[in-house]
Amino acid sequence: MTISLTAGCTLKMSGIVEGKEIYKYFPVKGHSLLRRTTRKVHAVDGIDISIKKGETLGLVGESGCGKTTLGKILIGLLKPTSGSLSFDGRDVLSLDQSELRSLRKEMQIIFQDPFASLNPRKTIHTILSQPFKVHNFEEDINEAVSKLLEDVGLVPPDDFLDRHPHEFSGGQRQRIAIARAIALKPKFVVADEPVSSLDMSIRGQILNLMKELQEKQKLTYLYITHDLAVVRSICNRIMIMYLGKIMEKGPCTEIFKNPKHPYTKALLSATPIPNPRRTRERKRIILKGEVPSPIDLPKGCPFHQRCPIKINKCTKEEQILVEIGDGHHVACHSCSQG
Repeated sequence: MTISLTAGCTLKMSGIVEGKEIYKYFPVKGHSLLRRTTRKVHAVDGIDISIKKGETLGLVGESGCGKTTLGKILIGLLKPTSGSLSFDGRDVLSLDQSELRSLRKEMQIIFQDPFASLNPRKTIHTILSQPFKVHNFEEDINEAVSKLLEDVGLVPPDDFLDRHPHEFSGGQRQRIAIARAIALKPKFVVADEPVSSLDMSIRGQILNLMKELQEKQKLTYLYITHDLAVVRSICNRIMIMYLGKIMEKGPCTEIFKNPKHPYTKALLSATPIPNPRRTRERKRIILKGEVPSPIDLPKGCPFHQRCPIKINKCTKEEQILVEIGDGHHVACHSCSQG
């Protein structure tokens, strides 16, 4: 099976990240002196995920739905409460600290805020040298750091090496953060809303850089965001997440053309369109009610309290993801009956 990229090339679909029944609960301590665990935050609630080699999978949802938690689990920064996880055929959860440290060369993350992800006390040369030193890089580190800066468009490198993060703009800082993430030539990168804190004029430049690096270094991305406009330009497939669960998933073009879940439709209706006429003609879907607490999840479908098309079954039984087309899955009782 192949999938088309926006750039026009094709990808051979072979899995690199596989997660099955991933749960992550965070304990909530009581107020008594004993501080016993009384309840749990359901951050990730039974998710299956498969990321194909060379693709960009978009993970979309509102703030607090568990996107970042899932991303950190996939690269070993957090351990799941239960479930299985493999990377490139290796069982990640069975690795000891030494093996996991070695594996980190192949899995990296780009954090959301470039102003917080770089140590303000260190020079750019020191920051970019660190991955090579930690993993005992045997070649010339100075040359490797200069090459990294060239790869992310910061040239000439000598103008940047001895400066500190506060001397750069937001876009330049994010380029440095990307350079650090790709330093050891990883296979898989989690991009956690890497352009959300940047000016609109800079976002396109960073996204184009990520596409160029993906093609050049054969990278696989998990792109975490709440912005579906960005997803459309960079992702091959999409997973829509709500309260720790996946509501809908499928090829990017199919989800935008034929969304099924009411939550997906609401997200799409809020996506800006660069066409004033189409914007005026489009009907905006306003979801009523508040997002339920991830500590006290409602019975049945987690979205039913805000759903405009719910049926009685939605309040009692949770719907699993059901395939309705070629790779298009949806978890909705009303959709399956319609």
